[in-house]
Amino acid sequence: MSFDMLKEEHFLKQNFDEIIRMEKISKEFPGVKALTDVSISIKAGEVHAIVGENGAGKSTLIKVLMGVHQKNSGDIYIAGNKVEIRNPIDAQNYGLSAVYQDVTIARHLTVAENFFLGKPPVNRAGLIDWKKMNLKAQEVLDELNLDIDAKKPVRSLSVAQQEMVIIAKKYFEHSKIIIFDEPTALLANEEVEELFSIIRRLRNEGVACIYISHRLEEIFELCDTVSVMKDGRLISTIPVSKTNEDDLISKMVGRTIEDMYSIEHCETGDEALRVEGLTRGGAFENINFNIHKG
Repeated sequence: MSFDMLKEEHFLKQNFDEIIRMEKISKEFPGVKALTDVSISIKAGEVHAIVGENGAGKSTLIKVLMGVHQKNSGDIYIAGNKVEIRNPIDAQNYGLSAVYQDVTIARHLTVAENFFLGKPPVNRAGLIDWKKMNLKAQEVLDELNLDIDAKKPVRSLSVAQQEMVIIAKKYFEHSKIIIFDEPTALLANEEVEELFSIIRRLRNEGVACIYISHRLEEIFELCDTVSVMKDGRLISTIPVSKTNEDDLISKMVGRTIEDMYSIEHCETGDEALRVEGLTRGGAFENINFNIHKG
């Protein structure tokens, strides 16, 4: 059963709000309990962050949702209906898609060809309708205010542009739940703003966005709700407006900021190193710091 069919059935039952719910999800690998009774729900038109230290279980939870890993126990509901996601194709059929930190796209094809990969439009003669393909892809790029030529090979684009193409493709495919896994890792500041603008648009159109990031400042700028994971368990789910960075860090590590760091005063020596205006295109910009002896 497809997502649209599930949604239609769900609308007959109740107001469509909670688009996905995972209940008591557990996952074990040999010698490791990666997830223990994790329950989380995501609403339509919500940007929901999932945070935690490395090894907290974030990636495993997402891979269970995307059909990459199979849960050992627990249930998944989409649009109020219990579903089994056995593989990534099942996930796609239920309206799920993911944008991973490592850009995954066919670089030897054009942007438009990536949009229509496996399902190109054909004309009356049964041949690929290249004009229609390019026009449709360009319409989507323009709609998202992306300065990208649909006819260009993906390999000619920057890494940031390639990531934007992937997101535009998900938008074109009418994905209802999009997972963003560390999406800003390879982006410069202005590209991050472009990404945030697209995610906000998706939210306004009712798409549920799951946002995974180690950069807590992004959570407060973009997200509506945040769930904290630690050691394979869900610690809490709270509105972003009701928390702060110190509170999130405390929940992530299991102790307060004061307990994590002791304040010690020491004398510093002469300046040993100074860096001013350090910039690397597409990676970082205008970094300044100095280091003293001692």
